[in-house]
Amino acid sequence: MKSYTAINTRIAEALMENNLPVKDIHSIGLEGCNFETFSVKALNFSTDIEEIEISNSNISILSSDAFKELPQLKQIIFNKNHIGEVSTDAFNGLNVLEKLVVSQNENFDILQRGYLRNVPALENLELRRNSQINSVEDDSFGFLPKLVYLDLSYCSLTKISKNAFSNLAILETLLLSENRISNLNKYAFKGLHKLLLLTLDGNSLRDLPEGIFEDLSSLEKLRLQDNQIKTLKISHFNGLVNIKELNIANNKITRIPEDLFNTFLNIESLNFAGNNIEEIENGAMTKLKNLNDLDLSGNQLRDLPENLFEGLTNLEVINLSENKFERVCGTFIKNFENMAELVLSNNSIKVLEKHCFQNLPHLVTLNLHSNSLENLDNQAFENLPSLESLNFENNRLSVIQNGAFQGLGALGELTLTKNNINMLERNCFDNIKSLTTLYLDGNNIKSLPLGLFKELSTLENLRLSHNLLTDLNCEIFQELSSLNYLYLDENYLSNLQSGCFEGLELLNTLDLSSNGITTIAPSFFTGLRELKDLYLSNNKIEFIPTKTFINSPNLQNLYLDNNLISNIESNAFQGLGYLAILSLKANKLKQWQANAFVGLDSLGDLYMDFNEIETITAHQFENVPELEALSLQNNNINKLESNIFAELPKLKRLSLVNNKIASLPEKLFSGLTSLANLDLSNNTLDHISAEDFAGLVQLSHLFLKYNKISRIEPNSFKDLASLSEIDLSENELHEVNSYTFAGLVDITHLKLCNNQISKISVADFEQFQKLLCIQLVDNPLSSEILDQFVHKYNCSFPIDDL
Repeated sequence: MKSYTAINTRIAEALMENNLPVKDIHSIGLEGCNFETFSVKALNFSTDIEEIEISNSNISILSSDAFKELPQLKQIIFNKNHIGEVSTDAFNGLNVLEKLVVSQNENFDILQRGYLRNVPALENLELRRNSQINSVEDDSFGFLPKLVYLDLSYCSLTKISKNAFSNLAILETLLLSENRISNLNKYAFKGLHKLLLLTLDGNSLRDLPEGIFEDLSSLEKLRLQDNQIKTLKISHFNGLVNIKELNIANNKITRIPEDLFNTFLNIESLNFAGNNIEEIENGAMTKLKNLNDLDLSGNQLRDLPENLFEGLTNLEVINLSENKFERVCGTFIKNFENMAELVLSNNSIKVLEKHCFQNLPHLVTLNLHSNSLENLDNQAFENLPSLESLNFENNRLSVIQNGAFQGLGALGELTLTKNNINMLERNCFDNIKSLTTLYLDGNNIKSLPLGLFKELSTLENLRLSHNLLTDLNCEIFQELSSLNYLYLDENYLSNLQSGCFEGLELLNTLDLSSNGITTIAPSFFTGLRELKDLYLSNNKIEFIPTKTFINSPNLQNLYLDNNLISNIESNAFQGLGYLAILSLKANKLKQWQANAFVGLDSLGDLYMDFNEIETITAHQFENVPELEALSLQNNNINKLESNIFAELPKLKRLSLVNNKIASLPEKLFSGLTSLANLDLSNNTLDHISAEDFAGLVQLSHLFLKYNKISRIEPNSFKDLASLSEIDLSENELHEVNSYTFAGLVDITHLKLCNNQISKISVADFEQFQKLLCIQLVDNPLSSEILDQFVHKYNCSFPIDDL
């Protein structure tokens, strides 16, 4: 909006739409406006307004009476504006203003020229993302005695003066993150006795002045992560008697001295992740009686003093991942009464001896992901009665012995993914009867001993993907009565036996992809009445027999992609009344009979891309009346019958991309009153006639790129009142005029790239009130014409990305 008249008209319309009097409006937002001189006097709203937001606007002058006569104004937000001249008295008279947000504005440094001298009630000042702000001087906040919250993050600060914040006696939050601060004056935070949160993360600090935090006796959270600090001493933290959270991750610290935390009597969380720490002196943690969470991940630690954590009875979480530990048993990992989570992943641990984890009665999660473990001692976990999750992913285990998990009666999740396991002893899982999730994928398992899962009656999720299984003893799964998910993909199970899954009455998902299976039969799926998702992709199945899935009546999603299917027998999917998705991509189908889809009463999505289909008929879809998405991309279809989609009144998405369609029969789509997305790209269409898209009243996206269209009859799109986007790029159009797109009242984006258009006028598109973008690159048009379109209809993103 470029005038006060336009803005006031919009305000009046909004009041009328909501049946509100002016006096009831307490908040107003102005976006995308142009003001020569901004003044609220020119706007028709009540003087009792309490909140104003101006964003993405141009303000040439912010005058001294910009906000005059608004005695109740409590909040102002300036966001992403371009501001020219600002009067030093712009905020005068705002005696009750409590919150001021000035963010991402150009040409306006609010800390200069005393702009903040006359807002005595201000409590919240947010100045984030103002690149003009590069320093805080002694008097920058000298007139804000009630300020509680100050955000200066993501600016360009390099300097903070000696007493910059000394007058902010009740300030509680100070955010200085993501600036360019490399040095701090010792007295930079002088006087901030009430401060609770200080963030200095994401700067360039190399060191800290001794005693810099001396006045911060109330500080609870200090964030120093993502700097370049190399050394810490106790004198750096003098005064921090109430600190509860310290984050100094991702610096360059190499050593933690014995006395560093002597004053941290209330600390609850310490984060030193991502440093270069090689040594922690004994006694460094002794006084941290309230410590709950300790993160030392991503350092260079090889060992820790044996009594480092002695007396830390409240410690619940320790993260020691990504260090260089080779051994942890019998050292510092013991006697943690309340320890709940221990992370030791990405180290070099080679062995876990007997009684490795002593006196950890409440440990719930143990993560040993990515170490060098080759064996598991059968008494290593004897003292972990509460352990629920154990992760050994990406180690070097080759054999899982009987008794390996002795003592883990509460274990619910066991991850053995990506090891070298080639043998599972028959009773190796007998001690973990509460197990619900077992991951064995990515190993070298060739066979499963009978009785392996006999004690796992509560197991719900079993992954055996990416192994070397060649056959299954059909009794192997009999005891898994609670199993919901079974993944057997990426094995060599080419010959499944009948009834192998018969005992899995609760199975929800079965993945048999990538096994080399050549045939499937109804007996394979006997007993799987609750099956919802079945994956059979990437096999060598050649045909689908009659009633193949009759024993899985609740199946909802069926994937048969990348097989060799050339024949679907009659009634192949009979009994699948709840099937919603059927995917038959990348097979050898040339044709199928109409009764192949008998019984698919609820089918919503059908994918038949990358087959060898040449012709399709209306009868082939008469048994899928609920179909909403049909994809026939990358086939050899060269001819379409006029009534072909007559049986699909609910179709919303149709893709015929990359076929050999040269023409569209009259009223081909006339029955598709629900169709919203139609893609005919990459065909050989050479013209569009007036009746081609008749009846597509709900169509919103039409893609016709990469055809040979040279002519579009006038009014060809007249019925497409809902169309918002059309892509005609990569065709052979020579001329576009006011009749070409007549009737497209909702069109917003039009792509005409890479045609032969030499004649086109901006005036022809003025009838389209909602049009935002026209792309015309790579057409033989003069720079003058292109500039006119760029000026009025420019868009910087491709239509495909919308």
